[in-house]
Amino acid sequence: MQDRAIIGDYNLRCDSCGRKIKASQAKKRWDGFWVCPEDWEPRHILDYYHARKDQIGVPWTRDQQRSGTETFDVQSPATTGCTTFNKQAVAGIGVAGCAIAGLDVNLPALEALSSDDTAPLGIPDSTFPIPSEGVVTRA
Repeated sequence: MQDRAIIGDYNLRCDSCGRKIKASQAKKRWDGFWVCPEDWEPRHILDYYHARKDQIGVPWTRDQQRSGTETFDVQSPATTGCTTFNKQAVAGIGVAGCAIAGLDVNLPALEALSSDDTAPLGIPDSTFPIPSEGVVTRA
């Protein structure tokens, strides 16, 4: 049939297999190729599937202007019972609810200080006087 002359029809080659067919038999495939009926295939259904666009963002925002009147609720150690000592994440010193993970300000244990001694906060390699034993150096 491909070698016969049909008025208004012409020959072409299949873009997939190269076989000679009449233009009236050719079908356009999903990828744009003109193919014979044996090589034609429908477009995959998932090519038409599109996911919904995500709504990325927060539902509401605040303005970026600062009024200068911000207040902060700071709880004092007198009301919470947390002190510099029991906020440390050191075994035997830290108290549940007060301890902060990773915090170690190199303070000696409570037993090492008497009630009238003071310890500088956050200073490593400091010496602290102990009334009964002299001076202890912490490294």
